[in-house]
Amino acid sequence: MPALRYGRISRSEKPLMMPNFSDAVDDERLRNELLDAIHRKGAFQRFKDTIRRRGIEADWRRFHDEALAVIARSWLEHNEIAYTEA
Repeated sequence: MPALRYGRISRSEKPLMMPNFSDAVDDERLRNELLDAIHRKGAFQRFKDTIRRRGIEADWRRFHDEALAVIARSWLEHNEIAYTEA
């Protein structure tokens, strides 16, 4: 299989993961805390600090990884490149 060149996740796509993750949190108090963190200066660091402090890093990592997989599959399909799920 030939090597493929692809771009990094765009700055417009990656930040959408944080509010999407936050909106998916069932606990209203935690959801609001996450949303507050990302709507203030230093959003990335505040979000990261919040998920660490609240012990939901593994949940975030699963969500993040699946979001990246969706973006990758979309890119492959858009470029008509066959792929198989690992």
